[in-house]
Amino acid sequence: MSQGSKYSAKRNPQGRSRTRTGSPAEFRSWVTEHTPEKIRSELLRRVQNLGLAKPLWVPIVGLTRQLASTTLQTPGVSVEPPPLSAEQDQALARHAVANIAAEYWRHHEYRGGILLPPIQTVGVPWEVAQDRIHVLDLPPQAIKVALAATRRAARSFRQSRGRNLKDPITRFHFQVSAALITIGQLGPWALGSSLPLLTLLRCLILARDSPHGDEALMAAEAADTLLDALRPDLSRRMTRTPYRLRELWEQFVETHKAVSDIHDRLVSSGANHELLARARKLSGTMLTAQGLRCWQSMSPVVIARQLVARELRCSDKVLRDCLALAGRLADTNAAWTRFLAYLKTLPANQQRQLVTALPVLVPLEPEQPPATTA
Repeated sequence: MSQGSKYSAKRNPQGRSRTRTGSPAEFRSWVTEHTPEKIRSELLRRVQNLGLAKPLWVPIVGLTRQLASTTLQTPGVSVEPPPLSAEQDQALARHAVANIAAEYWRHHEYRGGILLPPIQTVGVPWEVAQDRIHVLDLPPQAIKVALAATRRAARSFRQSRGRNLKDPITRFHFQVSAALITIGQLGPWALGSSLPLLTLLRCLILARDSPHGDEALMAAEAADTLLDALRPDLSRRMTRTPYRLRELWEQFVETHKAVSDIHDRLVSSGANHELLARARKLSGTMLTAQGLRCWQSMSPVVIARQLVARELRCSDKVLRDCLALAGRLADTNAAWTRFLAYLKTLPANQQRQLVTALPVLVPLEPEQPPATTA
């Protein structure tokens, strides 16, 4: 049930045909504009901004705990989730608000013709998957827009709380939808979470063992939807992810270095058979002596761009845009490196304000109890 699933949603419901997903490097470069101290202040502001939906915190956390309880009981084990600290409660509530924003921007253009990359709503913004941005990369206004446009979702949360998820069908669909959100935000890393795996297990068992045909069909369709969500969509493979941009930059730098060497020799000694052979090998074409002499009056940067663009079969404009993004990526990584060095100088409680603002991808090591004295 991949195309007609009740859980599926179109990426661009406005019906525009010419849209593209922006590069993560573009939306994560905001940190390059600030000092480490200012980055910390801005991150704290954005964390607090996730509390704009504070009236939803109680029902959201209540629904989350009910869902966790249902999920844990899937294999037939009756287990109640452990009590949460106030810090964990708030992290889960921010996570739920972040999910609302991520889901909204998954279906809406951020700018004309531009869609946001998938939004990660867990962990910290300096550790993000290659094809994603972090919810804390979004300015507060983007969160406000998403929340203002999803008031119906807020009412749905309250209504679900009122029903207390006692209806088995409602509880089943809620669990599947929550698992799909997890898969959509974490991609293959969602398999490290118990929710998608246990939900899939529940669907498969129900599809096989249910005595009711309608119920078995519902569970089988939900299982198909979960499996489809886990499959990689190669047709929408992003070409401007950080890894690809770094690769492109390294290729350009290497080509520019080789071109500069040939260009220097052309300027100093003129064209000859040795330089022509090197230029042909570098360009991968049967460059003529006249073409080599044309290099003499050109900038090595322009020549290098032409060679790389020809190899990648893209226009000069596309290549220049990608190289600019690669430069922004390098600046972003440098800014986060400086910020992390600064963060380590802060007291532990101030570090935790950011590190645990949202649920962490990997559980933190437990704090060691103070040593006892005789």
